[in-house]
Amino acid sequence: CTLNPVAVSLYPNLLCLAPYAENQQQSFYYRAKILHLCGTNVEVIYLDFGNTAVVSSSSLRELPSDLLSQPFQAQEFQIAEMCPSASSLILGNQWSSSARNRFIVLVKNQSVIVSLYSILYDVMRVELFITSESTKTSLLDILVKEGHAVKAEESFDSQQSHETLMTLYKDMEKGAHVPMSGNNFWKRRKSEEEELINSLFDHFSKRPELPRMKVHLKGPSSSYKASFHSLSQKNRYRTVSLEKTSINSMAMNENPHHKHQRMLVAGLVSVNSIGTRVMLRHTTLLPDIPGLPGLVTMLFTPIMELRSVTPTQLIKTCFPPNVKRPLNCVF
Repeated sequence: CTLNPVAVSLYPNLLCLAPYAENQQQSFYYRAKILHLCGTNVEVIYLDFGNTAVVSSSSLRELPSDLLSQPFQAQEFQIAEMCPSASSLILGNQWSSSARNRFIVLVKNQSVIVSLYSILYDVMRVELFITSESTKTSLLDILVKEGHAVKAEESFDSQQSHETLMTLYKDMEKGAHVPMSGNNFWKRRKSEEEELINSLFDHFSKRPELPRMKVHLKGPSSSYKASFHSLSQKNRYRTVSLEKTSINSMAMNENPHHKHQRMLVAGLVSVNSIGTRVMLRHTTLLPDIPGLPGLVTMLFTPIMELRSVTPTQLIKTCFPPNVKRPLNCVF
């Protein structure tokens, strides 16, 4: 069949066909996904084999729709409770080549034990251990000790999946699990919530002496909903609102378990007549990169001074215009 060149602009995670050849033999095309753009080349992962290669951008071909009917044969795994360290972080959330090469050296031709932590979006989150005759060493601990990675809390969805798997394992041990009968964990949680609501109704309905009044209810709330506040001290206690037509008016925080903050910039800023609310228009939500708000603040600081307080802490001294006294911000 005739293979057509990719018609759209290339970007990470784009599915395509990529050539592959062994020992200078004839190249054949295989299903692939773009990992990184490298000038006129791209790094791809072959979705049915799991290996990666750097190929020319011009050699990529469109993936016909009929080739998507079969599931990809390579299963994707990720190490749980781990993320790149500052020295291994590139392109926002990708691992550096040195960190990836070190991972390959550690696991290649080694006996490993894989423990399933959770399944999230068809990706298995696992704990990986390198074994020898008498020892079992966590790969996470090795990469953290060498400075390639840091320990990180799992996302809320991953933790829920982990709880579901643990309940499934316990049910199987007790012989209480019946395949295709539904998830006992979610049934039990729903039953507990119904019991709590009924007990609250019974408690308050039996106390008619309680005063009757109107109350304002808030919720339900979601840990994924993002809220915004001003960075300047002058506007710190003003409510920040976004115009309703903005795509960021319902901004979602995909990683609520991350402790670092994100930054939103606006093209137009206005204040209401009583000065209690700030309205933002033409907004852009910056990428989720740890430390980015601090770096952006430094870029727009007229004068700054860095002082080392501890090995892991810096003080940035800012001298904004018309301010005689410096503002100290600890990072």
